[in-house]
Amino acid sequence: EGRLLEVVQQQGGSLLQNSVFQVFFPSPAGYNERESTRFTIPFGSWQRVALDFPCPVAGVPVRIDPSCHRCLVQLGGISLSDAEGRVLWRLTRENAAQIKVGGTAVPVSRGQLLHLLSDGDDPQLFLPPLARLPVGGKVRLELMVRLEVDLTRLVGLLSDLLQASPRVE
Repeated sequence: EGRLLEVVQQQGGSLLQNSVFQVFFPSPAGYNERESTRFTIPFGSWQRVALDFPCPVAGVPVRIDPSCHRCLVQLGGISLSDAEGRVLWRLTRENAAQIKVGGTAVPVSRGQLLHLLSDGDDPQLFLPPLARLPVGGKVRLELMVRLEVDLTRLVGLLSDLLQASPRVE
């Protein structure tokens, strides 16, 4: 028992190494496991995600479940492109509010980087729906993600975010 507590303290209060990142593709049937992909993301380092998927319907947002744990989620460089590489949508400071946040996610800050705090196992974000179907019916999603569960690093990141944000009086 004492040994386990020592290991937990050395790892910032968590034994977690990885989480599951899942993307649900636009589908006429709604969001379901068959129309999604999932993979493992390690905690504590930036990871590049790039995946191609069919987009059979317009007007349905891509749903991203960035983790299945309580953690700080950092996302940047989010873009959707067609099969020929033309950008259909890209995250900017000006359009960051277009991303809907749901499930167990709470937005901490929005800009070229999104910071979300997940207080449960199902954080969700929904990219703006594409108004028209892309050329070739395929879409490429690209983004950078970092999941942080280490309490010491988490407190430092949140402190930096709070210091950088405008003060409300």
